[in-house]
Amino acid sequence: MILDPDAYDLWLDPGMKDVAVASELLKPFHARLMRCYPVSTRLNNATNDDQECCAPVEPPQIQSRLFAHGPFSTSTGVNSRNPVDRWGKTVSQLAEF
Repeated sequence: MILDPDAYDLWLDPGMKDVAVASELLKPFHARLMRCYPVSTRLNNATNDDQECCAPVEPPQIQSRLFAHGPFSTSTGVNSRNPVDRWGKTVSQLAEF
């Protein structure tokens, strides 16, 4: 649940018993007010409880394809319709073997 900072005191007030007022606080938070950015994997460990957990970090380099190099890679000049094994045989030629 995301509360507007102005509602913190009301939500945390142990003497507040008005259900209607509390229900008014249970509205979806406006998405335009949210920010999205990568954070450190420190957040995955419950013993880390500090500001560094929510500090923005540079995202790691992500491999763009499962097979970046190899027999099924388009970088080797082989297309996915007729992949070539390491001996230079296509899948259809191997099936004939």
